Amino acid sequence: MVENLFILGAGASKDCGAPLMNNFLDVADDLLRAGQFDHVKEEIESVFRLKSELGYLYNKSNMDIHNIESLFGAIEMGRIIDRLVEHEGKSIENLRSNLISLIVQTLEESILLVRQENDLPSLKGSYHMFVDYIEELGYDKCSIITFNYDLALDYALYKKEYGINYGFSQEGGKNIQLLKLHGSTNWALNAENQIKPIYFHEFKRYPDIPYKKVSGLNNFTIQIGTRINEFAEIIFKESGFKNVPLIVPPTWNKNMYHGDLSLVWKKAAEALRNARNIYVIGYSLPESDAFFRYLFALGTLSKEEIKKFWVYDPNNDGTVKSRFEKLVGNGIRHRFKYYSMTFNEMLYKVRGIPRL
Repeated sequence: MVENLFILGAGASKDCGAPLMNNFLDVADDLLRAGQFDHVKEEIESVFRLKSELGYLYNKSNMDIHNIESLFGAIEMGRIIDRLVEHEGKSIENLRSNLISLIVQTLEESILLVRQENDLPSLKGSYHMFVDYIEELGYDKCSIITFNYDLALDYALYKKEYGINYGFSQEGGKNIQLLKLHGSTNWALNAENQIKPIYFHEFKRYPDIPYKKVSGLNNFTIQIGTRINEFAEIIFKESGFKNVPLIVPPTWNKNMYHGDLSLVWKKAAEALRNARNIYVIGYSLPESDAFFRYLFALGTLSKEEIKKFWVYDPNNDGTVKSRFEKLVGNGIRHRFKYYSMTFNEMLYKVRGIPRL
């Protein structure tokens, strides 16, 4: 049985270069202006035009158009009511695809690998240390839920020769359960809307294919999501894959994303039900995330006793702590602890390593 459940938010990927939700669009805009998106410039610019169009809503509503979660949510509502400012039908679907492209491109340009002699490149940041910590605890006693789309943790596990169980399919060998609630930049969608993960081990015969060298530096970026349909057709020997990976918004409405993805959510509920120790890292439990609140409430309905419910987040003004205090029930309130720490600080603390 899995004893230790780690729940990772955007703060866990921040120190390897991934932007947070509230500055994601700013980072994307900087990359666009620097010419990094010239190959998809028109698609990316369409997202920023939509952001400007939605600015008119300030007169009648208080939607945060600078937060990519809000922008994604607005597009999802537009799909339901078939109206988004002056867009409808196919135009809304195109905007959604373009926004996913912006997310994928931004993540892949932001997360850097450093080439090492006679070895696979290493990530900047803390994920390699995190995998070391999982090894210390016992990989078969750990499970991970993440809200992140990026491949930083997936890569760190691969570099340590771990297989990944995403909840609907898995690699061979020693597997770690990694449940990505909102999709992933390496999850291809075929013509029947089936999820087909592209694992790093698929590239062992062609080790340089999924990486792109950053000009003038000994750094590389992972380039799987931007070529998802191309790779999927080669690996799975079928055609008709979508040109963007499966990424779903962190919003209240997920009715249209059932199917294979619902298997991941069921596995997440099972992991919550069985966990003895729950560690939340870099996830601020935003007020808008009703989905996770219900998943947590229903998932933790079991006779299994929770020994620890510990939250690590750099917020120190009480805001995030208060949200989690409202989340936990009276039965585990005495098990709850909040630490104002980054992902990196948390790892040094729990592993007992003095910081220089």
